Amino acid sequence: MNLKSIFLLLFSCQIFAQTWDFQREVTPFPVLNDLGVPYQQPFFGGLNAPSHQFLDIDGDNDADLFVQDRANHLIFFRNGGTPNAPEFQWETDEFGDLFVGSWFKFADVDLDGDFDLFAENPFGIIRYFQNTGTATAANFVISADTLRDETGEAIIVDGPSVPEWADMYCANRLDLFLGRISGYTTEYRFLGFDSNNVPIYRHITDTFENLQILTGGGRNTTAPADDRHGANSLTFLDIDDDGDLDLFWGDFFANSIIFIENTGNCGNPNFETANIVEEFPPVDPVNTGGFNIPRFADIDGDGDA
Repeated sequence: MNLKSIFLLLFSCQIFAQTWDFQREVTPFPVLNDLGVPYQQPFFGGLNAPSHQFLDIDGDNDADLFVQDRANHLIFFRNGGTPNAPEFQWETDEFGDLFVGSWFKFADVDLDGDFDLFAENPFGIIRYFQNTGTATAANFVISADTLRDETGEAIIVDGPSVPEWADMYCANRLDLFLGRISGYTTEYRFLGFDSNNVPIYRHITDTFENLQILTGGGRNTTAPADDRHGANSLTFLDIDDDGDLDLFWGDFFANSIIFIENTGNCGNPNFETANIVEEFPPVDPVNTGGFNIPRFADIDGDGDA
């Protein structure tokens, strides 16, 4: 072996012995379009099948953005703008190193002014992260790998549905609603917390308001009429500002969002299938590849979602 070979061998060994620390940057330098306008976050990489939620996680009175595009990873964009002029900047692809499975939902279930986190554990189990921080400095800690009812039974989500937490009865509590693949909705009443600060629920019904929402396979018009599915993501929101929560339903096989107005009142909801709007908004409906996960936010600070 000559001296050149020895030198190359030693040099190669030194290279492979080093530890490398890489840090992702989505805007390392300006990238301009053909008009000279810079792209925002040009090296972010894009999204394939995102689900999202807007909420003020840092207490600065504007909505930040969380996005899940692949299992277990929660992407975070901090809003560096204002309540009526948002400017979202990518911060991390793994917010808090949280394992969130195939879905996530922030909700202030303990009503302490900051958001707690529910997420999917394998096989339809619900995982609960308590926020032990504050409204300006969140800190999520796993309180339960399996959310259970008052009898100790695990609360199971039908895959690939996404559950909802809402104060349907104006009782100052967030009850749990699970859309089923049968098209019905299961309701659990929030009872309080156990000694480990884990929410406890009571099973109320598997046929909330006797609603059954089914589609005939909106993405496949040649499918048999009885080949129906009800896997869904539901959201309750007072869209008409009448003091009660209305229902938005994103179905696995529907290209748009299904809407049902609550014609009852706060404390006594009334949902009827006769009031179903199959494509929302009626004038210019959402139209995608299917399984929309409707989540609303007042992103421009004008007082409506």
